[in-house]
Amino acid sequence: MTEVANSPDHPLVEVGWILIGRMGDSDLQAAMQTREKMLSYLAEIHPEFEWRMPLTRREELVQELREGPIRLLDFGATERDIRHWDFAILVTEAPLAGNEKTMPWAALSTALGAAVISTAQIDPGPSETASSNEARIAKMSHRIEALALHCLGHLTGLEHGENSASWMFDFQTLEELDQAHRFLQEQLEPMRRSLQQIADQRLEEQSDYEQVSSLSFYVHSARRNRREILQAIKKAEPWLFPMRLSRLAFAAVSALMILLMTAESWELGMSLSPQTVSFLSVICLFVTTGYVTVQQRLLVHHLPNRIREQRVIALVSMPMVVLLGIVTTFFYLFVASLVVELTLFRQSVVESWAASVEQIGFPQYLSLSAYIASVALVVGALGASLEDHRYFRHVALVDEEI
Repeated sequence: MTEVANSPDHPLVEVGWILIGRMGDSDLQAAMQTREKMLSYLAEIHPEFEWRMPLTRREELVQELREGPIRLLDFGATERDIRHWDFAILVTEAPLAGNEKTMPWAALSTALGAAVISTAQIDPGPSETASSNEARIAKMSHRIEALALHCLGHLTGLEHGENSASWMFDFQTLEELDQAHRFLQEQLEPMRRSLQQIADQRLEEQSDYEQVSSLSFYVHSARRNRREILQAIKKAEPWLFPMRLSRLAFAAVSALMILLMTAESWELGMSLSPQTVSFLSVICLFVTTGYVTVQQRLLVHHLPNRIREQRVIALVSMPMVVLLGIVTTFFYLFVASLVVELTLFRQSVVESWAASVEQIGFPQYLSLSAYIASVALVVGALGASLEDHRYFRHVALVDEEI
């Protein structure tokens, strides 16, 4: 591909292409073919940008029989930051160990700006008819390309489409991967707008921001990348945290059941004023968010030098994802507690348990539910801290397993 001179008319977009582990000849050739095809295709559909795809090989990285995507995605994000790429795409022979799918073909993270693709399940091999090794490599290359462009589409804000010819189709079978061959016309303009923002000069490269404090840099970066941060939060689906984090849910529900059967909890909860219980609830939300974020090492920054604008997206979005997950959990606990209180406990039992409360009405039930939900949430956060940090990071950061 003939490179276009980097200029304001042709902003640079760099997609790092990282080959992980000691790949066999067929996988290596397929990955290299994919890289060349992607460069040509992207230059064709978006000629207003200068496209580069730097190649890096890291043969020593994969050491596990089934590789966890989050470790590779973290590595890709670090490489992206160090080398000032816009995105990182990793290709490995190792099977991926998914959470939602047993052996996904690929996984991606908008917050980290990276995607990982495994050739283990998309290699035609002897199970599919191939007239020659070249045909096998060509088919595998097309499947890698379909997955890579699908991930790149998500990283630039595109959603799934219903057209099976589109790279953005929600692939479920290898046959569907084979059918995909283009971005739809209506997908190109949103992708172009996103790329235009991504290709702009980064804050750390601007002279105005060379001497600013880290806090000021965070604020300006977060404001400038608010669209990407909101997109990363949306992709993480924090409202599903209670279902995905079993230890958090088990600990919180256990605490909820115990508190509902304890007379002292009813008396204390119903005696609290709305202002007091609201303040308690807010404090619990932020304390548990901070505790889980620190305990799960979600803000660990591996680069020795100064923070970069791209990394701010992950460092801001991750606590927000945890906070929204905690808020969702609190809401479920609050509603569950209120329903149980109103349906299973007779008025005479409530009056005997909350004897010091002069008037027992719906506001007192609300106060009790908020109190119980707050305490159960703290217990749930202790349970969430016991989750394996890789699994927790996977839940918080991986948008999709394909």
